Amino acid sequence: MEGIDLMTKWQEAGATLGYVALARIKQAEGDQAGAGEAIERAKQLALAFDATEIDDIEVAVYETGLCIARGDLEGAIRWVEESGLIEGCDRTEVSSGGTCHMR
Repeated sequence: MEGIDLMTKWQEAGATLGYVALARIKQAEGDQAGAGEAIERAKQLALAFDATEIDDIEVAVYETGLCIARGDLEGAIRWVEESGLIEGCDRTEVSSGGTCHMR
């Protein structure tokens, strides 16, 4: 956390990646609540940084990975539907192992 706090003082966009890394660590430790809190903070920072949408997408993709890791396929499918990055998918295709295509 100290590293993230220091990074936030200099560059909030970099701190976003720090929170994503913290979420990965918390997930690896089995701390799903901590992982969720860290990814939520990353999401807040990414949304506040308006220079690019890449950080928003990166955080959303990792959040989707957290959903999958904890067995929350509905959360992952919801992101797929809302992202606009995937076309030609529906819930039955995804849940039955079908494929989707990136735009």
